[in-house]
Amino acid sequence: MALTRSELESTTRYHFITDGGKAFDQYFLSNWLIYRTLKSPKYRPAGGRQIKVPLTYDRLTGGSFDGADQFDIARKDIINSALFDWRHYYVNVTIIWTEELENAGPEEEVDMVITKLENAQETIRWDLGDGLYSDGSGNLDKDLDGLEALFDTTTSDEYGGIAEDDMSRWSAGVTTTTEPITSAVLRTMRTDAKIGDAVMDKPSLIVTTDALLDSWLNQLQTQQRFVSSRAAKAGFDSVYMLDQAEIFSDGKCPDGFAYAMNDRYWGFAVHKSGMFVRTAWKVPTNQATKSMQILWKGNMICTRRNAHRKHSNLT
Repeated sequence: MALTRSELESTTRYHFITDGGKAFDQYFLSNWLIYRTLKSPKYRPAGGRQIKVPLTYDRLTGGSFDGADQFDIARKDIINSALFDWRHYYVNVTIIWTEELENAGPEEEVDMVITKLENAQETIRWDLGDGLYSDGSGNLDKDLDGLEALFDTTTSDEYGGIAEDDMSRWSAGVTTTTEPITSAVLRTMRTDAKIGDAVMDKPSLIVTTDALLDSWLNQLQTQQRFVSSRAAKAGFDSVYMLDQAEIFSDGKCPDGFAYAMNDRYWGFAVHKSGMFVRTAWKVPTNQATKSMQILWKGNMICTRRNAHRKHSNLT
């Protein structure tokens, strides 16, 4: 006998909360970049037609004074806002009645459902991983405003509703020089994106391809290969340190590219009710099937565009 809807709900719920809730981590443990950006989103808005991100683009008036010097108390505008559209991702799970009957017995049916749920988690994670590197134009402008949108060098193009021509801190930092990847090149990327004098004012992570990371590691002596303790604690053993920045590979990173990102000024906004939520199982009236979906609502955001750097044409 096929699983009823209530049994499906119980099986699904158990799969999502098993091991003290750790099943939820299946969405994040694919790679370190997904983990860093989605595990702890920068913003969790509860609503709004767009994601509104406040920006500061200038300093307030101040300085030294002596005695009865007059202060400049004129009002000064220093705040603007970037506006990012919500992006939505889904994955569908459908079970066909005949398929249920072919998996005879409760254990086989449960195994089939769990296998499909695990595949659904992997699918939506894969789609978001692709979106990390997109320019937002895919699927009729429904894809994430990913890294290629952030590093769009056409100064008249708007990113977050603001064009580079309109605000100096909104410039896209891109290096296109053809050169081998070295520690010196990576350090230059971080220096080029430096926005202040503190350690935290340089990019905190560098993501590149498997081939480029291997090439960089081959240049280092064993004693120079420092593994990130933070990443290792989370279960990632291939994240290395270059000075104060983590450097690692992502199989979805475009060939010849490296991205140096400061995660104080970049990350994800995810709706409070949109972090991998699942619908109830539904039974259509005109088919012998049951379906449910996993849904996600958010977008990649940036609060200071010139705090990051992209380097193409690395060898």
